[in-house]
Amino acid sequence: MARLITIEAPETLPPRLEVHPGDLLVVEACGAQQWEGEAVATLLGVFTRGVVGLHQQVLTPAGPPNAVAILAVAPGVARLELVTGDPWRSVRRVPFELIVARASAGDPPGERPPEARDGAGTAG
Repeated sequence: MARLITIEAPETLPPRLEVHPGDLLVVEACGAQQWEGEAVATLLGVFTRGVVGLHQQVLTPAGPPNAVAILAVAPGVARLELVTGDPWRSVRRVPFELIVARASAGDPPGERPPEARDGAGTAG
């Protein structure tokens, strides 16, 4: 089964983070750039978090964006850079590599990427 991985302090990220296909990372950051590996991971975008209020409206705080979403798509390596801090005053850049590992034959079916479960993308 794919995981939702929340990273609250990007400065604590290791230089290389290993995940599985289908995993979704949500990082507390105000920006991001992808340098390599677009087929490996998709930088879904930079967002401002919101919540549903008491009267069923979406409430969004004023200020800069505060979340970056990255989807692990296929095995390989993607190079990304996260931007933290105040985007107008003090920016810190945090480079890291996202390693998307191949699902092994011993993984339970729920841990394997969808294409491995339904047979799509296999030769034969």
